[in-house]
Amino acid sequence: LHYWNSPDTDPGWLNFGIGNIFTIIMRYSFTLRTLVQYFVVLGNSIFLHFRPISNKLK
Repeated sequence: LHYWNSPDTDPGWLNFGIGNIFTIIMRYSFTLRTLVQYFVVLGNSIFLHFRPISNKLK
């Protein structure tokens, strides 16, 4: 972390690193959102499928 404030640090490299981190975060957030949506749809379908069965069991 102490490299960031050193005078010989290339600002272009700094911007490239921040850009890379931002791109990775965006990519992972999109993947996470897709996974969450998938699990929500899956959970809803299972819930809707098992609700009539649980009503029959009562």
